[in-house]
Amino acid sequence: MDAQYDGIAGIDYRAKVSPMAGYYLIKTDKMTLAVEGAPPSLVSTFRPGGDTYWAARFAERFNYKLTAVHSSLGVTRLSAQVSDWTANYLLIFETGIGDGQSTSIGPCGGCPGHVCQCAARPAGTQ
Repeated sequence: MDAQYDGIAGIDYRAKVSPMAGYYLIKTDKMTLAVEGAPPSLVSTFRPGGDTYWAARFAERFNYKLTAVHSSLGVTRLSAQVSDWTANYLLIFETGIGDGQSTSIGPCGGCPGHVCQCAARPAGTQ
């Protein structure tokens, strides 16, 4: 489950409930590559004119250990409306370098990094 708020896009609240399942394609001491997927999940946007629909979620997570304490991370996530894949989706890319000591600031837990979000609908209509 996750919840989001985006004042710039005009989204008051968005909630997703989705059991994820995943598999490691690569799992070594220095590197991991995992893929995840979820069956359709209910997505609700709580704002005037908001909507509720079924969406599927897919993700990949890549982690490479640079040193004993530093690692790089790359994550891609896709959430798309089941009935209209090309017109209503959210694609998120995250990348950065972390030290493994920081908690929950930035895409990799306190690391300098970059997050890019792409959506199919104009801001305010997502």
